[in-house]
Amino acid sequence: ILLVLLFFSCSTEKSEEGIKHKSEEKRNFYSILLEENVDSLELLKKWRPRFYRDGNSKLTLIEDLETSGFKLFYGMYKNPLNAWTRGFEFYTEGLISEINLFENYNHHKEYYSDFLFVTNYQNRPAVYSYNLISKNIKMIFDRWGKKVLNLYSGPDFQNYIFTTALTFGRSGGFPYIKDGRVYHYSKVTRQIKELEKFGDGLRISSQWNHPDTFHVTFKMMDTVNSSNIIEKDLSFNRKGNLIDSLVSVHNLLRDGFPVDYVSTLESELFSKLKLTISSLDDSLLLGFNVKGISHTIFVPGKMINIRLSNDDENLVFKTKFDEFISQDSTKSTYRIYNYSLPERKLTNVYSGKQNLSYLLYGGLLFYESINEEKQIINCILMKSDKKLFEISGPGDCGIKSIPLVYKN
Repeated sequence: ILLVLLFFSCSTEKSEEGIKHKSEEKRNFYSILLEENVDSLELLKKWRPRFYRDGNSKLTLIEDLETSGFKLFYGMYKNPLNAWTRGFEFYTEGLISEINLFENYNHHKEYYSDFLFVTNYQNRPAVYSYNLISKNIKMIFDRWGKKVLNLYSGPDFQNYIFTTALTFGRSGGFPYIKDGRVYHYSKVTRQIKELEKFGDGLRISSQWNHPDTFHVTFKMMDTVNSSNIIEKDLSFNRKGNLIDSLVSVHNLLRDGFPVDYVSTLESELFSKLKLTISSLDDSLLLGFNVKGISHTIFVPGKMINIRLSNDDENLVFKTKFDEFISQDSTKSTYRIYNYSLPERKLTNVYSGKQNLSYLLYGGLLFYESINEEKQIINCILMKSDKKLFEISGPGDCGIKSIPLVYKN
């Protein structure tokens, strides 16, 4: 059922009977501009048939009294990324030539069209941006002596944290890094800010623990007592401001090597979905509940991680299946699955011997694969499993990192 809402707006605060002014709109929602035209009937005649079968669609017609024209909008989304995803679908289908995102019918600058990733530049891992509309690639961060170890996308995909090192490797059975640092990048301000200079140590581990909290742990040997490891734990908000700091000491002989910090995001997902995972021989049984509807999935292997799209329509998870070859040999296969909740449809997106990364980006799924011995990034539309494009370069490309060889 197509629902057409007719609103009128102007820039004045003067109220007139039968007219709803922009200043009176109290709702906070996001829409995609489909087209502007001086003829409202022509707009509806053109666009209504396109969305006739889309039961969730809403077309909103706005009259601009200043220009005597009309704007036709699609959708009333609570999340701007979901609105942008729908606009990107329209763009890939050729329905619109550009994505114009609006908040409460006011233009809202979007930053989702730029996708950040890691690739090699002059044999040095660096952060680049791939524009999903123009297909252009530009450099975000590349500095001599600062190899990008890991790139972490914030839940809003506007703020990013990444870690760097001059060099890294293993020595005497322990890992090491030289000149470890942490940086923040904002798509909005286009500024890079150094958050912490750790210096030399053993390891940097980082992750988003909450939509607004990023956690960084730096481990280093105690220069006074070689049996101790000093651990620095820092927490930043999404804008890169320090909100918590803690230093602890672990004795190797008594405590062993300290384990990395574990994010609570996945446990929150288990609670939200009432998710249960059962192992049956070499297979996996998933049971969960979404919006009062029970789902069951049965696949081979063991669970590595699981994610839910922010529109609650797709569940993506990665598994590892170990096949016994001989007494001294096993063959491991990693798989990434996309499960459509509305359609109850399971798709095996990736299958290979490498444990590669994936990322949910609104209604898009980015995942890594190997093509001609190089790591590339693929993008599919989760709703249809349609592959849209690949991101590749002269070297490896990664969502979070690229393959690095330890320097001994």
